[in-house]
Amino acid sequence: MDLNVLASLLPPITAVVLYFYFSYKRNSVQDGLPSYPSSRFDSHTSSQRPERDRLYNFYRWLSGVTIVPSGVRARIIGFTEALYNISHIKWRTSQSPEEKIGKLVDEHLQARATKGQEEKRPFAIVTGGNAGLGYEIARVLLMADHHVILACRSERAAQSAVTRLQAVTSSDKIEFMQLDLTSFTSARAFSHKVGERVSKAGGEVGVLIRE
Repeated sequence: MDLNVLASLLPPITAVVLYFYFSYKRNSVQDGLPSYPSSRFDSHTSSQRPERDRLYNFYRWLSGVTIVPSGVRARIIGFTEALYNISHIKWRTSQSPEEKIGKLVDEHLQARATKGQEEKRPFAIVTGGNAGLGYEIARVLLMADHHVILACRSERAAQSAVTRLQAVTSSDKIEFMQLDLTSFTSARAFSHKVGERVSKAGGEVGVLIRE
């Protein structure tokens, strides 16, 4: 069996085991599942995935159906959660990372166009953007039509990253500004320089990412 499938089965199985364990410790199996909306369920009501909200609403409803034995309710919840995780993993792995990024970028650009902000390019400051995760974040921000400022300590490494990012994204909306986060003098000079740069362009800093 695929390891991802096993990993998806582990949380619901663990939940069922813990449920029966604590029910046994209380010597009251009938009190196993709450008959009222718990804080754990409420914390998911503002999820960005509507299907997840519907699933937790179903769990809340099932928890209040006292006519169904609590052991049966626990098994139904565990089985439903396992099916959801398995289907979600298959859907998630059906797309490559670049396809997911491209979809998110397209959604972002469409949202800006809907709001009439396509002409207004926001600034994004990325510290440590010359390598690793910071570099990838800067690449995606350029794809999303942001003006990226790489705030790095090493000018040589930053300029190399700027050249590579321009070649990869075909965007010249990227520049380097020196910043040493261990120096208050450097931080003050950087903030002053960024303020002048953004004000001159008539824009605003929309994203600040520290890596």
